[in-house]
Amino acid sequence: MWTSGRFCDIRIRAALEFPASGSLRFFSQCRRHLCTVLMLICVAAAAWKPSSAQTSASDHGVVPVELILPTDNAALLQGDGPAFYMYTDRQIKPGFEAPWNGGRYGFVRNGVQTRWGILYQRFHEGIDIRPVARTASGEPLDEVRSIADGVVVHANTVSRHSNYGLYVVVEHWWHGSPYYALYAHLKAIHVRIDQPVVQGEVLGLLGYTGRGINQRRAHLHFEINLLINQYFQGCYEDYFPDNENHHGPFNGLNLSGVDVAALYTTMAADPLFSVRKQVQNTPGFFRVTIPAGGMLDILWRYPWLSPQLNGWLPEFGAPADLASSWAITFSRSGLPVQIDALDQAVEEPVLEILESTDIPYRYLTNNLVTGSGDKPVLTRSGRRVVDFVACPAPELLDFRW
Repeated sequence: MWTSGRFCDIRIRAALEFPASGSLRFFSQCRRHLCTVLMLICVAAAAWKPSSAQTSASDHGVVPVELILPTDNAALLQGDGPAFYMYTDRQIKPGFEAPWNGGRYGFVRNGVQTRWGILYQRFHEGIDIRPVARTASGEPLDEVRSIADGVVVHANTVSRHSNYGLYVVVEHWWHGSPYYALYAHLKAIHVRIDQPVVQGEVLGLLGYTGRGINQRRAHLHFEINLLINQYFQGCYEDYFPDNENHHGPFNGLNLSGVDVAALYTTMAADPLFSVRKQVQNTPGFFRVTIPAGGMLDILWRYPWLSPQLNGWLPEFGAPADLASSWAITFSRSGLPVQIDALDQAVEEPVLEILESTDIPYRYLTNNLVTGSGDKPVLTRSGRRVVDFVACPAPELLDFRW
């Protein structure tokens, strides 16, 4: 069923441009009939009212996405956190959460006792999944499988090149946007770059490669991410001129993770839930308004981040003169959750805190913002997060702080 008026306009325009002269008079008559049929189809599509189930599906991207867990450990869906998450080695103190909580997504690590209570200041961008099978000597045996159909876009085969150790990134297209599942700390990789994979296909073996992990704490670190900027390399070199980037755009600094555990548990109850909804439901904590230098690269992949681009399709090109400035709203962890196109111009980046508090912001934002109350300040890490979103194509000029 054709439901897009714009789609119908294109098809009708193409039919009208069919040549109709001389010996092609017959085709000219057919063309007129074709246009009539197309118009009737478009009118019918506009008037068609789907069932409530179809409407609900359309609201979430036409069809539900069915995901599987990446290993045989399914305790997450049974509500058994200790059996699902790999614990962290931390000193246990009265009032602190159990060590397995450090394997969850979110601000779950480096807890400190403050006058505001216990604050966990280190953000964990994925989930750490325990193995369910080991040899007698303790070696993990779990296979790591693709959560859905996709294409392998990156495979880090040299452990020392990343804190993730051996890791694989698979690109999945859901509801018109690409998302990137990252499988890290692998013992072995069984796929190659550009290889299509189907749901359940083995990508590698769970292991303990990477920094700070041993056999006892072997686990799969798993993320589902937005890709921030395909022109990441230029900005990376600005911030890390002496460090080689071995991962192209699939460097962890250019992948921003969603709450993957909440995604799975919500989808178990509501199959029409989506990554898009997960991002849009994530609270914003700070906003940075920057001068607009054209279309932001991230919006080509996730136009739904911007209310002003509602209904816009990337294949029709960037809207002209869309914004004088961009107001980018970030979660506490630095995940972009909304991007507003503003008519008001700014000459330099402007920082706003959306939830003012007396608690120092460094505790609440993974040190992206410092200060407190009405005096927030972006750190170098915070400026980097903004720059990576704003980094333009190589041929365009970038603003500088």
